[in-house]
Amino acid sequence: MILMRYLMCTLLIGSSLQTAMADELVFTLDAARSSLTLAGSTTVGDPVNNTFAYTAQGANSLITSYGGAITVDVSDLLNPLSITFLSSNVDANVNGNWLPSDDIVPTEPASAGDYGIRIDAILTNGKMRNVDFNIAAASTSVTGGSFAVSGQTFGFNSGIIDVYSTALTAGNSIDFTNAGTLAGTGLNVAAGTGTYSVSGGIATLTIPVAVTLPYTFGPTSEPTVEGSQTYTGTLVGVAAVPEPSSLALLSLTAGCIGFVRRRSPA
Repeated sequence: MILMRYLMCTLLIGSSLQTAMADELVFTLDAARSSLTLAGSTTVGDPVNNTFAYTAQGANSLITSYGGAITVDVSDLLNPLSITFLSSNVDANVNGNWLPSDDIVPTEPASAGDYGIRIDAILTNGKMRNVDFNIAAASTSVTGGSFAVSGQTFGFNSGIIDVYSTALTAGNSIDFTNAGTLAGTGLNVAAGTGTYSVSGGIATLTIPVAVTLPYTFGPTSEPTVEGSQTYTGTLVGVAAVPEPSSLALLSLTAGCIGFVRRRSPA
């Protein structure tokens, strides 16, 4: 009877530890190590009917750092065999003041934005602001701390582009999360793999990023505008991880033995 109770108690401890090891983690993005560069192109309809590549509106206007958080589920906090991306808010930081103003008034000064875009051929300025991405991915195998990123999809939680063309004397402010503005999500096609590592009680998540998101402005914009945006770079997040202690395990086992002894007949 004593042996049976001890075995049952040990199994309960093992089950509890296994459950504790499989858990959700919220990684806080490290802005010093997380940045994405924007490239893209725009195709303008009548009266232009041409495609134009993005250029920088000013120094470093097409790159910015990122903050926010990524929530994942891992099979084991210290040495996972799988990782699932549950939700995220990958939030772009403001990198300067860019044209046009938020309310698209040509005479107003530049205002805060995450990216500043210029297309000289049609004398157009663009500003991306409030950019925030979600990353989602089903359970992905982890081998030696590395995992494929090809199953990840990116989409806008929020994002607004303000544009004004002096040549066309036309402008608009488009919310990328509105139906019909952005055509779905983009797959991460970055070379290399993501990594998950733990050191000193801190888990580090690293994700290489190469995502293209198509968009269409219409039918209210004048003229009709469509194109794509590509974001490339690296995201790095950190999260505190409780490290198991052999002393704690011994304490649990000793407690279990004590429980069995107390429950045993004299």
